[in-house]
Amino acid sequence: MRITHQLERNNYTESGFTLIEMAIVIIVMGFMMLPLVNIYNSYEQQKKVLATQSAVNNMSAQIASFVSTNGRFPCPSDRSEAPGDADYGEEQYATVPVCTGAPQGICRTLGSRDTLIDGDGDPDPVIIGGVPIETLRPAGGDFGIDQISDGWGNQLTYAVSDRLCNPAKTSAQSDYKYGVITVVDEFGNPTAGIGMTDMTEPPDGNPDPNAMFVVLSHGASGMGAFTYQGTVVQNCGAGTVDFENCDNDGTFVSGLTNIYGDNADFNDDYVYVYLYQPNTLWDNMRDSNTNPTAHIMNLNTNNVGVLTQTPQERLHVIGNARASTVRADRFCFEDGTSCFDVDYLQTSRIAGIKKNSCNAGEVLATLGNNTATCIKPSLIAPGVEKRCPVGAFLRGIMTNGVIICTDGTQL
Repeated sequence: MRITHQLERNNYTESGFTLIEMAIVIIVMGFMMLPLVNIYNSYEQQKKVLATQSAVNNMSAQIASFVSTNGRFPCPSDRSEAPGDADYGEEQYATVPVCTGAPQGICRTLGSRDTLIDGDGDPDPVIIGGVPIETLRPAGGDFGIDQISDGWGNQLTYAVSDRLCNPAKTSAQSDYKYGVITVVDEFGNPTAGIGMTDMTEPPDGNPDPNAMFVVLSHGASGMGAFTYQGTVVQNCGAGTVDFENCDNDGTFVSGLTNIYGDNADFNDDYVYVYLYQPNTLWDNMRDSNTNPTAHIMNLNTNNVGVLTQTPQERLHVIGNARASTVRADRFCFEDGTSCFDVDYLQTSRIAGIKKNSCNAGEVLATLGNNTATCIKPSLIAPGVEKRCPVGAFLRGIMTNGVIICTDGTQL
C-alpha cells in the first residue's frame, strides 16, 4: 500500500500546471511587465524629444552662422519638395507665394510691425518654409535628411523676417531693427522683444516684437508639418494653442511646457527663437537697407546722463552744453518748472486761446510758462533825440534807427 501510494503521488506531481494555473501565471507576469512597458515607451518618447531638440538647436546654429559669411540669413526652402526634386533644400525668395492659411510648402505673410525701411506703412513680411539644407551645406558641411527632421521623422519648419534673408542684403549691420516676428508663450504673453520702441512718431513706448527667425518641430501630432517626402502630415486644428504655429501668420508660440490632451491648451511643438541683442549703446543709422548715414542712434531705452548717475530726462547734462542749434519738444528750467512747449512758437490757437499771436500794433516781448507776452511799443522817429520818455525804457532799435520804448504797462 505504501508503494502504490507513492506511485500515485509521483504521477500527480509529473502532470505539471493546469490551464487555470497557467492563466494565473500569465496574468501575474502581465502585471509585472506593465511597468516595464511604460518605462520603455517613456524611454522611446524621450529619445524622440531629445532628437527633436538636438535637430532644432543644431539647425538654428547653422542658420545663425550663415550670416557671418553672407551678411544675411538664408531664406526658407519649399517643404513640399521631395529629395530628388530640382529645388529640394534650396532657399527660395523671388517666387514665394502669399500665405493663404492652408498648408503650403513655403509662403510669404505679414509680420508684426513696419520697420519703416520701405516707407509704405505696412508691416514687413515674413517667409515661412523649411530649413534650406542644400543652401546651408557649403557653409556647414554634410547635412542629411535626419538633421532637418524631428524625432518623429517630419521636416522642421523655418520662418524668417523677409528683409533679413533678402539676397540683395550684404551687411549684418543693424539687423536687430528688422526682426518682425512675434513670439508668445501659451498664455499669449510676448516673449520676443529687446525693449526697442518702433521708429514711428511719436514712439508708442512699448517693446516691439523683433524675433529674427524661428525653427520649430510640430511635435508628435505633426499638425502643420511636412514629411521628408513633401506631403502634409496633418492639417492644423483650430482652437488650440498648437494652431498658432501652423496658421501661416507672423506669430508663433514657444510654450513654457508641452500640454497634451483634447482641449484648447494642447501644444506639443518645440520652438527655437533667435533674437539679437546689440552689444553697444550706439548704432550707426541708415537711410536704406544698405546705405549708412553720418548719424548715430542711442539704443538705450532709458535716460542718458552726462556727469549724473540719475538722469531725469532722455538726455540729462550736469554742467554746460554747447550747441549751435538745439532741437527739443519743450524747454524747462533746471528744476523742471516753467516748461515751454515749442509748438507755442507757431501761430495758432488751442481751445480759443492765442499762443504767440499779438494784437495789431503790439510786438512779442517774452515767452514763458507757455504764454506769449505782447507789448505796445512807442516809436521815436529818425532825427529826433534818441531818448525814451520819462518812465519808459529802451526796448529795441529798428534797422532804420528808430528806437522802441515801453513803460512795461502797455500789454
